[in-house]
Amino acid sequence: MKTLKNQFYAISAGLLLLLTVPQNAFAINLREELLFSAVQIVGIDDTGAVSTGTGTTINKNGLVLTNYHVVANMDTDEIFPQINLCYTISQYLLPRCAATAKVVALNKEFDLALIKPDKKIAKDGKPTKLNFLTYWKKSGNQFYSAPFQNTDNAPLPNILDRITIWGYPSVGGSTITVTQGYVSGFDVVEQNDETLVKFIKTDAEVSPGNSGGAAFNEWFSFIGVPSNAWAGQLGFIIPVQTVMEWLQSLDKQKIINIKTIDSFWASKIFFSDINKNDSFRHIAALMKHLKIINGYEDGTFKPDQPLNF
Repeated sequence: MKTLKNQFYAISAGLLLLLTVPQNAFAINLREELLFSAVQIVGIDDTGAVSTGTGTTINKNGLVLTNYHVVANMDTDEIFPQINLCYTISQYLLPRCAATAKVVALNKEFDLALIKPDKKIAKDGKPTKLNFLTYWKKSGNQFYSAPFQNTDNAPLPNILDRITIWGYPSVGGSTITVTQGYVSGFDVVEQNDETLVKFIKTDAEVSPGNSGGAAFNEWFSFIGVPSNAWAGQLGFIIPVQTVMEWLQSLDKQKIINIKTIDSFWASKIFFSDINKNDSFRHIAALMKHLKIINGYEDGTFKPDQPLNF
């Protein structure tokens, strides 16, 4: 009989395999979900000057989460006259600027914004009269959305937790870029006799242009929005708890319908039945222990039950 330590090592090795083997369909699908949910945001002012940032698609209707300062001037509070959405089409290619964006909601205090696609952009870079969502759906395309996890009671990460930052930094070229590091600490404020976490600090490289993008933990769950960033210094991430608080307030105001945000209700995958001889049985056993999936009495697992990750 295996000892508890050996079982732990076996499960850990299985999980590591699940997250690192490129051929694994689960890993490939999740990587694509994160990759194609990243959007470069281009703000153009009246003089034609351009400012860039990043956003993340959070539902299948193309709703994009980003920073307030990516779409508006923090000093004057003026929204850019034109905001373009440039979608990730490949890890090897420049993003495709396909739509203008309309502002749905702004929160200067939290430095958060919600925008959505508006008009289709022509090849010359000018907006057309065609509604982008109509064009997109008729073309048979879909929006990818970043996965949230346990959003009703999302725990804060811990110091030394590994994280990745996805976005379009203004250094190192213009393709989608991922940097990796650790949770370095927290920036907190005292409010109503409570200590609230304002930012997650990280040593992961966060450059201007990454603002408004997405930070994920080692399980690829969304943990926050990169906000303040200076190359070579600590980056600051707005925690998902703050994002949730704001989105829930928008839902109460009927500005958005939170039930349409697919990510809030967890991304789901399906898998073929796993038996005792399957190489991933240790992973399945752990998920059963965590009450993510149910198993039959003979040790096999239900193939048609969705998994939340």
